[in-house]
Amino acid sequence: MEQTIKVMICDDSVEYCEGLHMYLDMRPDFTWVGAAHNTEDCLKMAAAIRPDLILLDIQMETNMSGISLLRRLMEQQPGQPIIMLTGHKDSEYVFLSIVNGAIGYVIKDIDLKELFDNIKQIYLDKAPKASEENGDIMKMFISEAGNMYRSQASLLHLIGYVVKLSGTEYDILRDIYNGMTYRQIAEKRVVEEGTIKTQAARIIKKFEAKSMKDIITALKDVRFFENF
Repeated sequence: MEQTIKVMICDDSVEYCEGLHMYLDMRPDFTWVGAAHNTEDCLKMAAAIRPDLILLDIQMETNMSGISLLRRLMEQQPGQPIIMLTGHKDSEYVFLSIVNGAIGYVIKDIDLKELFDNIKQIYLDKAPKASEENGDIMKMFISEAGNMYRSQASLLHLIGYVVKLSGTEYDILRDIYNGMTYRQIAEKRVVEEGTIKTQAARIIKKFEAKSMKDIITALKDVRFFENF
């Protein structure tokens, strides 16, 4: 028997969540485990339930609260799979979501079967991406970034690698960029230094680079973390 995906929803619309709940009760591949309608309730419920997947509204109560909540969830539960829900094609918010650890995003306003088929595929792949129907969003924010940083031709190339990182890997890379040693990062995160070295090796592999030094040099050339 196929294992079900325990899914929790964080969306400020009670009616929308109730509609998803009714639909998910009819699907054998998903199990509804709860919904939260504000930032603090979402954090508390996520910590208590530890769902397989969180669906998080990009905007929540305000335009940026979903992004802020994403960061807090990733700090609270490193590695937690989170897929962002968005009601419109806002390239800036989608880009920030992926950079901060979301494994993907979907547009709300499509047929529910199609929506959750897309969500399931993204979850199973466990890599930052959009569903096929939402691919134009990726093109949109890449184009926007290109307009903003025309003089920095390598930035888009680097973004393509950065979006492959998990939230934890992104934070570790930022700490290395800011001059912290593996030992200092390990102490900050209360883990063994070997754990940080292993994660650094994964970052190097995802960047298809020879060394961490090469990655940091490329990022500093475009002042990456100063811009994002």
